Amino acid sequence: MILKLVLLILLLVGGCVWFRDFWRRRFAFEPGYEEIHLVGTRDGWRIALYRYPPPVRKHEIPVLLCHGLGANRHNFDLGPETSLAVFLREAGFDVWSIDLRGRDGGGRGVWAGMPSRTDHSFDDYVREDAPAAIRHVLGRTGASHVHWIGHSMGGLILYALLETEEAGAIASGVAIGSPGAAGHMGGSVRLGNIAVRMLRRFPGFQFSCLAAALSPLLVRIGIPGEKGFMNRNNVEPLVLERALCHLVANMSAGELSQFLDWMKTGDLRSRDGTYSYAENFGSIRRPLLLMAGSRDYLVPPESVAAVYDRISSSKKDFVVLGRQQGQQEEYGHGDLLIGKNVRSEVFPRIAEWLVSCESTEA
Repeated sequence: MILKLVLLILLLVGGCVWFRDFWRRRFAFEPGYEEIHLVGTRDGWRIALYRYPPPVRKHEIPVLLCHGLGANRHNFDLGPETSLAVFLREAGFDVWSIDLRGRDGGGRGVWAGMPSRTDHSFDDYVREDAPAAIRHVLGRTGASHVHWIGHSMGGLILYALLETEEAGAIASGVAIGSPGAAGHMGGSVRLGNIAVRMLRRFPGFQFSCLAAALSPLLVRIGIPGEKGFMNRNNVEPLVLERALCHLVANMSAGELSQFLDWMKTGDLRSRDGTYSYAENFGSIRRPLLLMAGSRDYLVPPESVAAVYDRISSSKKDFVVLGRQQGQQEEYGHGDLLIGKNVRSEVFPRIAEWLVSCESTEA
C-alpha cells in the first residue's frame, strides 16, 4: 500500500512538471530585458534585477519595478502588448524590474544559505531586498534617485520604504492597487490559513508549477477566487495563459503568515508586531501616484483612497480606472497591468507622472 502511494505521488508530481514545462513552452514569449543582474543582500540572499535599457536615454532617473504577492517580474512584462517595462523603455527610461527573494530569478537568483527557504516575510523585502536593489541601480547608473513603481504588495513595499531613510533615494513613487489596510480581505483568512499550514509541512510546494500545469483548464473553467484577482472581461485569453504559466510565483509561509495577521487585525504591521506601517503613512512626503481599479474586489478604491488621504506628500494624485472614468472596461486587480487596453489607458498616465516629477526637488 505504501509503495503504491509513493508511486502515485511520484506519478502526479512528474505529470505536473511535464505539463508545466509543456505549457510554458507553448505560451512562451520574448521578454524585453537585455541584462540580468544578481544582487546580494546584507542577510545572504541573492535577488535578480532585469534591466531594460532605452534605445535613447531621455530621462536621468531610472525606474524600479516591483511585483506583488505570489507574482514575479512578469507582472510588468508578459509580452509587448502588456509590458510596462517595455513601454517605459521606449519612452526613454532606464528600467529595472525586481525578482524578490524566493523567486526563481530566471534560474539564477538563488537561495544562498538561509536557515529556512520559506520563512522570509514582507519585512525582509523592505529591510533587505529593496535597499539592495536601490543601491545597485544607483551604483550602476550613477543616478542619485530612482522612481519606484509597485503593483499590490510592490506598492506596499513603496509605502514602507517612504517611511524610512530610503525615502531620500526615491524621487517619486507609483502604487498600483496597493491598499492602506487589509481588514476588508478577511474572507480570505481561512484559505490563507490552509496555505500556511501546507507550506509549513511541505515547504517545497510549487504553486507556480500547479498553475502552469493546469493553465488551459483554469482559463476555461475559471480560477478559484478569480474575481478578486482580475476582471476576466478585461484580459485577453492568451495573456491569461501566459500569466498562469509565467507570472504565478511560489510564496513563503512567512510572508503569508504576515499577510494573514494583517487580515485578522486590519493593521499593516511588522511581523513582530512592534511597528505599524499604516500608522506611519503620515510620514510619507515624497511625490506619490496612487492607482486603483473600479472593480478591484481585492483592493477596492476606497482602500487606496485611505492612503491618499493620510500621506503628507505635497505632490500626490489618486486615479481610479473604469468605465465611469472613461476607460473601455472596468478594471480589476491584476488587469491594471495586463488588461486589454493598458498601453493606451494605464501606461501613459504612469509615464506622464514620472516626467512631471523629474523637476521635483529631491
